[in-house]
Amino acid sequence: MLPANASECSKYLTNLYTKECECPVKIVSKTEFIDKYEQKIGDVYVSSIIYGNGYMKKRKCKKIRVTYITLYDENCQPIWGYVIPR
Repeated sequence: MLPANASECSKYLTNLYTKECECPVKIVSKTEFIDKYEQKIGDVYVSSIIYGNGYMKKRKCKKIRVTYITLYDENCQPIWGYVIPR
Protein backbone atom coordinates (compact mmCIF):
# COMPACT_ATOMS: atom_id res chain seq x y z
CA MET A 1 0.00 0.00 0.00
CA LEU A 2 1.48 3.30 -1.12
CA PRO A 3 0.09 6.75 -0.40
CA ALA A 4 -1.05 8.42 -3.61
CA ASN A 5 -2.18 11.81 -4.72
CA ALA A 6 -3.96 11.15 -7.99
CA SER A 7 -6.62 13.66 -8.97
CA GLU A 8 -7.62 11.35 -11.83
CA CYS A 9 -9.76 9.29 -9.42
CA SER A 10 -11.68 12.32 -8.23
CA LYS A 11 -12.20 13.57 -11.79
CA TYR A 12 -13.32 10.16 -13.02
CA LEU A 13 -15.74 9.59 -10.12
CA THR A 14 -17.09 13.16 -10.34
CA ASN A 15 -17.89 12.69 -14.05
CA LEU A 16 -19.35 9.22 -13.45
CA TYR A 17 -21.67 10.28 -10.63
CA THR A 18 -22.63 13.59 -12.29
CA LYS A 19 -23.92 11.60 -15.29
CA GLU A 20 -25.63 9.03 -13.06
CA CYS A 21 -27.35 11.58 -10.79
CA GLU A 22 -28.06 14.00 -13.67
CA CYS A 23 -26.93 16.89 -11.47
CA PRO A 24 -23.52 18.37 -10.58
CA VAL A 25 -21.61 16.23 -8.09
CA LYS A 26 -18.26 17.09 -6.53
CA ILE A 27 -16.00 14.39 -5.07
CA VAL A 28 -12.95 15.51 -3.08
CA SER A 29 -10.24 13.13 -1.92
CA LYS A 30 -8.74 13.54 1.57
CA THR A 31 -6.56 10.40 1.78
CA GLU A 32 -5.73 8.11 -1.09
CA PHE A 33 -3.74 4.90 -1.50
CA ILE A 34 -2.64 2.75 -4.42
CA ASP A 35 -2.09 -1.01 -4.52
CA LYS A 36 -0.48 -2.69 -7.51
CA TYR A 37 -2.74 -5.49 -8.73
CA GLU A 38 -1.39 -6.43 -12.19
CA GLN A 39 -3.89 -9.16 -13.03
CA LYS A 40 -6.68 -9.77 -15.50
CA ILE A 41 -10.34 -9.59 -14.51
CA GLY A 42 -12.17 -11.29 -17.34
CA ASP A 43 -10.71 -9.78 -20.51
CA VAL A 44 -9.51 -6.58 -18.82
CA TYR A 45 -6.02 -6.13 -17.40
CA VAL A 46 -6.08 -4.18 -14.11
CA SER A 47 -2.75 -2.60 -13.22
CA SER A 48 -3.70 -1.05 -9.88
CA ILE A 49 -6.44 -0.36 -7.37
CA ILE A 50 -6.76 3.13 -5.94
CA TYR A 51 -8.92 3.74 -2.89
CA GLY A 52 -9.38 6.43 -0.32
CA ASN A 53 -11.62 8.64 1.78
CA GLY A 54 -13.08 12.04 1.16
CA TYR A 55 -16.44 13.66 0.69
CA MET A 56 -19.14 13.95 -1.96
CA LYS A 57 -21.31 17.03 -2.44
CA LYS A 58 -24.46 17.27 -4.54
CA ARG A 59 -26.18 20.55 -5.34
CA LYS A 60 -28.51 21.69 -2.55
CA CYS A 61 -27.43 18.79 -0.30
CA LYS A 62 -25.04 18.48 2.62
CA LYS A 63 -21.67 16.97 1.86
CA ILE A 64 -21.32 13.36 2.96
CA ARG A 65 -18.19 11.45 3.89
CA VAL A 66 -17.37 8.66 1.47
CA THR A 67 -14.94 5.86 0.79
CA TYR A 68 -14.18 5.18 -2.87
CA ILE A 69 -12.41 2.61 -5.00
CA THR A 70 -11.20 2.85 -8.60
CA LEU A 71 -9.60 0.29 -10.92
CA TYR A 72 -6.95 1.39 -13.41
CA ASP A 73 -6.00 -0.32 -16.68
CA GLU A 74 -2.51 -0.89 -18.11
CA ASN A 75 -2.48 2.68 -19.51
CA CYS A 76 -3.10 4.12 -16.02
CA GLN A 77 -6.62 5.18 -16.98
CA PRO A 78 -9.59 4.60 -14.66
CA ILE A 79 -11.96 1.91 -15.94
CA TRP A 80 -14.32 1.42 -12.99
CA GLY A 81 -15.15 3.23 -9.80
CA TYR A 82 -17.55 3.12 -6.88
CA VAL A 83 -18.36 5.48 -4.02
CA ILE A 84 -19.57 4.17 -0.64
CA PRO A 85 -21.23 6.61 1.79
CA ARG A 86 -19.96 6.28 5.37
